[in-house]
Amino acid sequence: MCGRFVQTPIRNADTLGFPQLVGDLMSIPESYNLAPTQRASVILDRGTGLQVNRLSWGLLPFWAKAKKLQGSTINARIETVATKPAFRSAFKKRRCLIPMAGYYEWSVNAEDGKKDPWFIHATGPLLAAGLWEDTSPPTRP
Repeated sequence: MCGRFVQTPIRNADTLGFPQLVGDLMSIPESYNLAPTQRASVILDRGTGLQVNRLSWGLLPFWAKAKKLQGSTINARIETVATKPAFRSAFKKRRCLIPMAGYYEWSVNAEDGKKDPWFIHATGPLLAAGLWEDTSPPTRP
């Protein structure tokens, strides 16, 4: 996955299949360069039905003692997400969706060696798979 992404209000939220979340999805704060450790809107279920909450990007495993680990666990690999200790528990029980307008990938320019950003997006909203833990209190969008 990416290291930066874009979130904007979802104007056509009714097409996503979550009618109970349309108001919250239309109220997502705009951010055109969301980076690890920043708060992003996510769709999750805490046992009371789907809701949109803002959580810090970067999984902090429930057993982690140091908050500084949060920024280092931003991407899980599908090949190991079920077995790596940092992701294993969340993968089994706490999955979420991350609505986004698009994300950035970089390539190295052969001429000058600098990184060039590429904005990957679709005509409508994208939903990325995510994991979450109860290590920080949520805030409403």
